[in-house]
Amino acid sequence: MLACRPNEYKHNEYNIKPQPVALVTGASQGIGLETCRQLKAAGFYVILTSRSESAGRAAADDLSVAYHQLDVTSSTSIAALAADLSREGRRLDLLVNNAGISMEGFNSEVVRGTLAVNFFGSLNVTEALLPLIADGGAIVMVSSGVGELHAYSPAIRARFADPALTRRWRTADEAGRRAMLPTLAGVRVDIGALGGPPKAIDSLEWFASTDDMVRVMEWLRSNGDPETLAILAINPGIGSAASHFAYLGYKGGSETGVIAMTFLLRREDGGWREVSASWNNPAAPVDEARFGDLVGRLVALQR
Repeated sequence: MLACRPNEYKHNEYNIKPQPVALVTGASQGIGLETCRQLKAAGFYVILTSRSESAGRAAADDLSVAYHQLDVTSSTSIAALAADLSREGRRLDLLVNNAGISMEGFNSEVVRGTLAVNFFGSLNVTEALLPLIADGGAIVMVSSGVGELHAYSPAIRARFADPALTRRWRTADEAGRRAMLPTLAGVRVDIGALGGPPKAIDSLEWFASTDDMVRVMEWLRSNGDPETLAILAINPGIGSAASHFAYLGYKGGSETGVIAMTFLLRREDGGWREVSASWNNPAAPVDEARFGDLVGRLVALQR
């Protein structure tokens, strides 16, 4: 149930205005907790939510704000929150999607767990509460610096926002493209700024083929020094499957619409294998968790 009191009203002799209502997810500690504190100080009626009910209630009691348990990965929990708010007649003036996690390592479990909270959690909470957002209300998405979209100066952003630049590059031959390069000199690129849908990955970008990547790994095995091989082995990319090999080196990467994973494997019998896979979709994000699972199985077959 929603642990909150009826809307308080601020009034003077001229008008009566309901106190604005704010709901913050993942707010039992850190940024979420401080957000609740400052919103209350700004005059909001604050509903603090958290996955851990004991921690959340303690935080809410300390701030003297309302509390509701919410696990953003649970459709049942989200539906319960929406139902309680609706039953209470609540209208939200501000929804702050703050809940998020950061997991160690990189494998299919990490990808799946991170997306479940940081992407789908915020998406599902927003969709469920959208009918309760008051006219003129606001929805805030809290993200890390990796999601920062201001990687470029205003002048650079304006230059790259020009659709004509994309068209010129697509239609230019090699000489024409080389002539355009001086206009891009000095641009400092932050890969974290490449959010949103796939950006011309089929026409502006170039990706090494899986054959290319296999040849690179074979060259590194034959000609690379021990330090290079040690660096490749720092992140195995596939979790527990790495324990089945005498050596596992990995190089991978992704952006919206693209994921690639390449492995250099030494089996227990001394034999070497190279495995490379990629998935490009110029129209939509790819399912990285599903891809990681499939590639993990492919690697396991090389034992």
